[in-house]
Amino acid sequence: MSNPAIARDAARGAILATTLWRNCHGSLHLLLNWTEQGARNVKDSPKRLDAARDLAKKMGCAFVSFHMTMGAYDMVVTMDAPDDETMAKFALSMAAAGNIRSTTLKTFSEDAYRKIISAV
Repeated sequence: MSNPAIARDAARGAILATTLWRNCHGSLHLLLNWTEQGARNVKDSPKRLDAARDLAKKMGCAFVSFHMTMGAYDMVVTMDAPDDETMAKFALSMAAAGNIRSTTLKTFSEDAYRKIISAV
């Protein structure tokens, strides 16, 4: 039988760990553009998004948010990953399918920004 207090504490610990990771390591943003192949098969894009989300989960990553955009990029994804190497593997796996090109940005929270700047 599960203990609700233990489950609650575990959930709080997971939230705290994610918050600490983001504050220490920053967030990862993928700026995505469809390739000619991806645009030609745009109606399959939601299925590809679901497959990408599943692959990310298997690799230990998580989609924080997804947005289709207007402008220089077609989509923007914010992700959590255990480390930069895993993020690079994920981005390369997505690019290898031939439907998107990506630019990955690592960003830092305002708190991290202030800490970094104060050390300069």
